[in-house]
Amino acid sequence: MKKTFISILALSTLLIITVLVIAQNKTHSLSQTALKDEIKGGWAGQMIGVSFGAPTEFQSNGKIIEGQLKWTPDRVSNAIDQDDLYVEMTFTKVLDELGMNATCEQFGEGDFDKTLKIATRAGQDSDCNPSSAAGVLGVMMGYDKIPDQWKSGITALADKKFQFTDYSFNSIVDSTLKRTYKVVQSVGGKVTNNDIILPIQQPKAPKLEQWNPGVPEKIIQFKDPAWQWKGKWSDEIKPKDYLDSYKTGVTGKATNGAGAEAVLAFEGVAICLIGPMTQEGGRADVFLDGKKQDHIDAYIVERTFDYDLWHAYDLKPGKHTLRIVTRDDVDVRSKGKNVVLRRAIIYR
Repeated sequence: MKKTFISILALSTLLIITVLVIAQNKTHSLSQTALKDEIKGGWAGQMIGVSFGAPTEFQSNGKIIEGQLKWTPDRVSNAIDQDDLYVEMTFTKVLDELGMNATCEQFGEGDFDKTLKIATRAGQDSDCNPSSAAGVLGVMMGYDKIPDQWKSGITALADKKFQFTDYSFNSIVDSTLKRTYKVVQSVGGKVTNNDIILPIQQPKAPKLEQWNPGVPEKIIQFKDPAWQWKGKWSDEIKPKDYLDSYKTGVTGKATNGAGAEAVLAFEGVAICLIGPMTQEGGRADVFLDGKKQDHIDAYIVERTFDYDLWHAYDLKPGKHTLRIVTRDDVDVRSKGKNVVLRRAIIYR
């Protein structure tokens, strides 16, 4: 999780791009059957991709996964509990309930098998990557053309709801199809009993938007002398989260009440504080060069993970001082007041 994945909005956009083919005619016609097949292919591809890559997720960081990658059709059932799908479906729910205005591969060479394996072997977030790649390719190919060895396990669970959602595979396909009809009609197209007819549209490039925090220069671990600790901080040992659970010994500094302070002197143009967010997370005030900033809230809902406690960028080059002071108040859902600091990433 915490990975880059294709949102339902992006998937819908890909569907529209698929049918808005540049042609000599003023309109382009596509059968509703073909459109639904492409939608099914997109969702099926994401289910297959995330299930294929899940066993290797974050087990190969900075290197290619070697060796055999195994697959059996029944493994697609893993997709039912994957955030790569159920998080996307929360966007679907909003669009279905509030309307369309609620929010305003190359290396695989078109081969489904090859695309999945290349995306998975890239490592790191090795379930999101094939899920996204296979989702895109599934739209391009259509469900009927996805090889049976990959999709045959979907039929048995096609009406089973994805975790935390109201959608099954069949219902999310129908939901996406209905939204596509609305998009077609919103641009002047028509939906007949059998086909959809669209006006040809020339693509327009959006304005380039970039975020550049700088170049990561160094990591300042909690034990670095650049840190100063005041108050009731204790050593964090044997963390349970997946990021640092494999480490032995002390992994950070932890506190569970108000008034503990941590001060960090650094030099750079951006900084990111790393520490676990949990269901027992607390809060802390943050001061940068003496000025109060947005506070830290280390609470996060169940079955969700995040480690970006706080960050700042576009700082003036030079020396800075960061001060963190823990608070007594917490999110009403939190079961504790824990704040854990492990390291800071500095950018130049």
